[in-house]
Amino acid sequence: MNAGLISVAVFPVLIAALQGLIGFPLTSVILRKEALRIRDGVRDGSITRKAAIDQAETSEKQTISPEPFQTTAGTLFVVGVVIVSSFLSGLTNGWLNTFVIALLLGIALRATGVLKPNVLNGIDAYGLMMLAILLIIFGPLATTSFADLVELFVPLLIAFILGVLGIVLFAMLAGKFLSYSYPMAIAIGLTSLYGLPGTLILSQQAAKNIGETEDEVQIIEDEILPKMVVAGFSTVTITSVFITGILASFIY
Repeated sequence: MNAGLISVAVFPVLIAALQGLIGFPLTSVILRKEALRIRDGVRDGSITRKAAIDQAETSEKQTISPEPFQTTAGTLFVVGVVIVSSFLSGLTNGWLNTFVIALLLGIALRATGVLKPNVLNGIDAYGLMMLAILLIIFGPLATTSFADLVELFVPLLIAFILGVLGIVLFAMLAGKFLSYSYPMAIAIGLTSLYGLPGTLILSQQAAKNIGETEDEVQIIEDEILPKMVVAGFSTVTITSVFITGILASFIY
């Protein structure tokens, strides 16, 4: 804006607002293929649920939190404590991203037994929280004008075609090197279009849609969800911010 390049300023805003609409359906289709592969592996015995995970879930059902903090209100209060991540991010002048700090705090609360596994499901607040974080995904669309969309339609189309094509090709090469299936590798690459909470929602959706038993759903989720969540933080929260910071300096 300071350089008088209005269209350049609007362009990334439109990409940020629309890229989720591109990434969500593509990833959903691809994750279904990965979920089918995992389900077939479960049925033929080549993929089984890790015993260590089962034992951990059995032995860590309890929480060290006092009883008042195990109620719906108390649990939501403990979960809400991670809002301190915004304050901590401010102390670093934004160098440490708010969401990265929140993730680390969540891991710490879970590892120390303050939070139970699937804590939101346990207090019937999961649906409410999903509704709240979906607002983060579609909120930017409210700032997008139709005139801006028409004016930059061709550049947007080129950017998305080249961007998605590059993601897919590089992900396939990386997946082959790391022994990941092509669908899983491509889905990981596409997280750069949306990040959390989309990575969480799409993974759980794929598991529930493809798994026909509780065990199948859980195994599919165990295989997909950790990879997708970590990928979203790696691509969106860390890498894209770092690269954009470098590229933005060339505008002037």
